[in-house]
Amino acid sequence: MTSVSMIIMHNGAALLSVTLGHQFPVPATEAYLLLTSCAPLVRIADAAHEFLDAVAGSLNWMNGDSTHE
Repeated sequence: MTSVSMIIMHNGAALLSVTLGHQFPVPATEAYLLLTSCAPLVRIADAAHEFLDAVAGSLNWMNGDSTHE
């Protein structure tokens, strides 16, 4: 999920912001984990997206007994 929005600053200046997100189903539940990141500067959006992808790729679910699912 990626969205671009415009933020109006207190001085009236406009700033574009890019929000990136990943949704993960939580095992053994009907719940989802939503991992989001907001880059307030469009020029760093690619780096923020790469960072979020790396974090999302490192997620690992564990059972209550500390074994991986």
